Amino acid sequence: YRSWPILPLLTTLGVERFFSLFSALLSEKKIAVVAETTETLSTFIYGMLNMIHPLTWPHIIVTLAPSAQIGGLVQSQAPPC
Repeated sequence: YRSWPILPLLTTLGVERFFSLFSALLSEKKIAVVAETTETLSTFIYGMLNMIHPLTWPHIIVTLAPSAQIGGLVQSQAPPC
């Protein structure tokens, strides 16, 4: 995933939201990404992982989920690592 650029994130989100996302990633907060296409979703998810390189994301990454299950995923407790 290291080859995924972060420029699409910066362009889409703008500087302020980009750094809010960066802060959330470093704080290990739950983040839900909703996109119209799987290509856009993948670009954002792998771009976010690339933002924290050389660190790695230690938690579960759910790349695709039906919209009906999003609320349950966000509210659920992640198992301890």
